[in-house]
Amino acid sequence: MAERNPVFRRESVQRLLRALRDGVIEVLEPKLDAERGVSYPAAASVTGASDEELEYILRELSSLGVLSSSVVDNVAVCPTCGSSKLLMQIRCPTCGSPNLVRGVMIEHLACGHLDLEKSFRKEGGLVCPRCGRALKAIGVDYRRPGILYSCLNCRGSSSNPRRRYTCSSGHSFDEDDLVVREVNSYRLNPQKRELVMRESVDLKPTLEKFSSIWRLEAPATIRGRSGVELDFDYALYSKGSDGRVDVVAEVVTQEGEVNETHVLAFFAKTLDVEASERVLVAMPKLDAKAKLLAKSYGIQVVEAESAQELQDKVGDLLRQIVVKREEASLKAEAETLEKALEELEGNR
Repeated sequence: MAERNPVFRRESVQRLLRALRDGVIEVLEPKLDAERGVSYPAAASVTGASDEELEYILRELSSLGVLSSSVVDNVAVCPTCGSSKLLMQIRCPTCGSPNLVRGVMIEHLACGHLDLEKSFRKEGGLVCPRCGRALKAIGVDYRRPGILYSCLNCRGSSSNPRRRYTCSSGHSFDEDDLVVREVNSYRLNPQKRELVMRESVDLKPTLEKFSSIWRLEAPATIRGRSGVELDFDYALYSKGSDGRVDVVAEVVTQEGEVNETHVLAFFAKTLDVEASERVLVAMPKLDAKAKLLAKSYGIQVVEAESAQELQDKVGDLLRQIVVKREEASLKAEAETLEKALEELEGNR
């Protein structure tokens, strides 16, 4: 099923899907560049992905039907690596020499001699070097059939030299081996919008359900104790008088398991902002070492295979936090009341 395809777990794919879903990007137009080949500037700006990664992503999303494509151009590419950065070299088709001279061809219609125009030039006019007749009127005495390549090695002439290509990766091949690749523009397939809504991770609607308890900021920039401003995907602030940061959350999506590097980076940021609850949202899941590290740091982890599952689990976690705090508050009130009763009994 498309919703289980691992490509949806890539952070770059998540960013692209959100941009398409929200209308930030309507059409992904290609750009042809001699240095970069085919690129998609709008997609690169929102995803931060390389041209190579974007090529894979767009191809995958297109094959899943998430993106519809239209051919806008075509380019010649290397048959080995697919590079469109090609250097063309011309050779004599007879002897293979690169020692060619290119020029306009002239054909003398009377005797059939065919050669470069410079061979016919004599005393300001055109004279056939074979029969010596003067050429006066094009279409009557002679014609210009096109461009001629004359080999200075074997003295042969041809209008179609042998073409050989070398790509940016060093692969060499003849023109017969050249591969022509379509260049497409892409847009969101409206029939797949529901799938995109499910698969693009967006916890904001889930978090906004708790607006009576917390104020949401997404994305959030929080100044830590060190004075450094730190970025989080989501932050929930207490609606009490102190307005402290209650919950900070970060989302990590990728094809494989999330490792401890993400846990360490997240923990370092949360220490500086003194958040009450630290939530790391991972799709599909943390690896074993990362889980142990998160547990030792007091980080709550939410894992899921899809965006919808993540949203459901985050909602459940926040409800648990609310219940836990209500229970703690009731316990504190009961202890205060019990203490007051004890003092009252002692004063009798």
